[in-house]
Amino acid sequence: MRSLFVSVLFQILFTVPVVFADAQNHGHHHEQGAHVHGHVNMNMALENDQLYIELRSPAVNIVGFEHQPQTQAQKETVSDAIRVLRKAGQHFSFPESAQCVLVSAEIKSELVPDEHKHDHEIVSHKSHAAKHSDFDLSYAFDCKRPGELDYIDVLISEAFPGIEHILVQYLMPSGQGAAELEPGSLRIKF
Repeated sequence: MRSLFVSVLFQILFTVPVVFADAQNHGHHHEQGAHVHGHVNMNMALENDQLYIELRSPAVNIVGFEHQPQTQAQKETVSDAIRVLRKAGQHFSFPESAQCVLVSAEIKSELVPDEHKHDHEIVSHKSHAAKHSDFDLSYAFDCKRPGELDYIDVLISEAFPGIEHILVQYLMPSGQGAAELEPGSLRIKF
C-alpha cells in the first residue's frame, strides 16, 4: 500500500488548514479539509514510480444526500456511485508517455451499504459527526515513466456534477503546490 512518508504527508495535508484564494469569489477563502458542499479536497504525491491520489468529498456531491440510505433507490444510488468511483481510470487522465496504471482503489464512506463491508476495495468508515457524511477516496497508480508526468486532468466532476470545485495540494519531484480546479479548468500542470 502507501509508504509511511506518503501516509504522513496526507495526514498533514488533510489536517493542516491551507487557505485558497478564489479570485472569482472576490477574495473569499476556502480551508482545505472543510466540509463544503460542491467542493472536493484532493491531495496527490509522487514517490518514485508510485502516484498516490486522495480525495475527500461531501457525500451530497457524489450521491445527492448525506444521511444513511433509507429507500431502495438511495441504496442503489450509493451502490452505483461506488461502481463509478472504482473506475479511477475514467476520473484521471495522464500523459500517455507516463504509462500510469491503476493498482489500487479504496472507497470509504459512512454510507457504504452493509453488503459491501467485506469487499476488499470498500471499507466502512463511521464518523463521530452525524450531520455530515463524506466519501474518502484513495487511488494508487504505478507510472513506468514518472518523469513524463507533467500534467494530470482531473475528470471526476464529469461523473459527479455536484462537484463544482476541486482544491488540490500536490507534492511532486518538481516541487509542491496547490491549485483550484473547476469545470472548464481541470488540468494540473507540474
